[in-house]
Order: sequence, then structure tokens, then C-alpha cells
Amino acid sequence: MQALLQRVEECLALRSLSSRTCEAYVGHITRLIEYSKKDPRNLDANDAEQFLLHAIREKHWSPSTRNQFTAAIRFLLDVVLEHPDLAKRVPSAKNWQRLPDVLSGSEVSLLLDHLYSIVHRTIAILCYGAGLRLSEACSLRTDDIDSSRNVIHIRSAKGNKDRMVTLTPRLLESLRNYWKQRRPTGPYLFPGSTPGRSIDVTAFQKALTLASLRARIDKRVSPHVLRHSYATHMIEAGADLRSLQLLLGHASISSTIRYVHLTHAHRNGLPNPFELLGTKEGRVFG
Repeated sequence: MQALLQRVEECLALRSLSSRTCEAYVGHITRLIEYSKKDPRNLDANDAEQFLLHAIREKHWSPSTRNQFTAAIRFLLDVVLEHPDLAKRVPSAKNWQRLPDVLSGSEVSLLLDHLYSIVHRTIAILCYGAGLRLSEACSLRTDDIDSSRNVIHIRSAKGNKDRMVTLTPRLLESLRNYWKQRRPTGPYLFPGSTPGRSIDVTAFQKALTLASLRARIDKRVSPHVLRHSYATHMIEAGADLRSLQLLLGHASISSTIRYVHLTHAHRNGLPNPFELLGTKEGRVFG
């Protein structure tokens, strides 16, 4: 099995997939091999189907998790084992488009006030104030902050794409306050406990959960909710979709458009036929 997994990692590396995607694919392939108890070279679509049924019934996997598993097994069968006909037979789940949770401005402020560590508070500020993914914020290097041009350089983000986001005066002030207090050494703005590596995302996730409990915020709070809130509030503040797409690093504008459905300004600005009944404007209804 180890030889096969090593080959999987090599094939993934050749396609420049992110480390998190590689880790997820290897994990799914390992679980399938252990469940099937077969020689990995003899795996087929039926083995994947049996494991998926097990995962649905016993582990209650969501459609998105099942589809990630499907992508991993199709990669194994098609690319590594060179059986594209078998890969096409691995079933995928119908995924639903769930609207993301969004915090109000007052909830964001309350959440930041209850993040007592300046490290965690500064990371949260970057996720909300610049719309960064958690992995992007945690892996920032000191030379990614360009105060002369008022930009933050995001390197090798999702899809291995670089982009620039705006460094606002308030963001810069928060980063400088953090720098004065912590004086990080090494290349990373938020160094981890292991020398030469950035902070682990798990530590921030735990801190954010505790902060939301202390702040008594009833909504589901996660690092990505801060990014969703940034995008929604940007639209409410008047940002155009194309500019927001570039700031968020979305490959497709359709990923950005969904935030329009979440804005108060969009909902409140739409006419309602019931409100117009009996009015001059309502005559258009006949």
C-alpha cells in the first residue's frame, strides 16, 4: 500500500495541487484500501460504492465530503492505476448550494473583543478585513505586507494563484500593533511552535469557537464565516462584483454572485407587490 500511496503523492505533486488537497486525497484512498482489504491494484468502482454506502450509513458523510472522496478515487483509478473506464463509474452525490452564514457588523466587533490573544485577533481581522481564507492569513510572510503600495500579496492561494488585496489604514494599524507586541522572527508573520513553519490553523479555529461562546453569538461561527461576512458587507458598501471577485480570488463570478442574496441592501431594495396593492405604483398589476 505504501508504494501506491507514494505514487499517488507523486502524481498529485506533478499537478501542483495544494497540500491540503493532497492530504485529503491520500486519506480517502487509504480509507478505501483499508475498508476493502484488497490489493490496491485490484480496486474498482464497486469497492468505492460499497465504501460510500458504509460512509453514508455509519459516518453520515455530507454530499461535499462524498464528492471529495469520489474525486480522490477517480484520480486513483484514472491517473494512477490507468483505468479511466472504471473511474467514470464511481458515483458522485448531488450537492446543494447552501447559503453561507453571515455575521452583522456588531457581531464581528463583539467577536473580535472576545479574542484575547493578539495573534488570534489579528488573524481574525485579516479574515474579515481583507476577506482572506484562514490558510492564507496563517501563511502570510512579513514581506507580503506592502505598506508603501497599501496591498497584501497572497501567494499560492487556492488553485495556486497569487493575488493582491487592499491593505486599508485600519488593517495596517492592527498589523503594526501586533508587530510591536510580538516581534515575530523568521519569514512568517504568524510563526508556529515548530521553527520555520507558520501557525497551525487548528489553534485559531479553537480560539474562535471559544470567543463566539464567550460573546454569546448564536450563529455558527467559523473562520470562513468571517470571509463570507467581508464579502457580504463589501457588496452592501457598494463594491462591484468583478472587483470583489478579484479580491476574493474566485475563479468564477458565480461564486461571488451568491453574496448578493445575503445583503440587507439587496433584499430591502426590492419591491414587494403586497406593499404596493392599492397604491399608484400598484396599478401596473392591473
